[in-house]
Amino acid sequence: MMPTHKQNPTTISDAADLGLAMLVLETAAGDYEPVAVVSSIGEARQIASADFTRRLQELERGGDPLCPETYKLWVPGADGRYVAVDWSYPV
Repeated sequence: MMPTHKQNPTTISDAADLGLAMLVLETAAGDYEPVAVVSSIGEARQIASADFTRRLQELERGGDPLCPETYKLWVPGADGRYVAVDWSYPV
C-alpha cells in the first residue's frame, strides 16, 4: 500500500505500473519544475536523460535553464494525493 504523506516515501520496483506519476526536476537550491507525466521507471529514466541533455544544449547556446541536481518521482497515493517515492535520477 502506498503511503499517504510525502514524509513517508516508499520504494517501488522497475516493473511497477506508476499510473500517472509526475517526474520532477529538483535543483541544489531547492527549486523544482515538473518535467513530464510518466507511467514507469524506465520511461522516467529516458525522459530525465533527454531533459538533461536538452538543458545542457540550451546552456551551451547561452540560455539559462534550471540546472537539475536530481529528478524525482511523485505517484498517486492511496488517498489520491501525490507522494514521493524512493527513486531519483542523479545527474
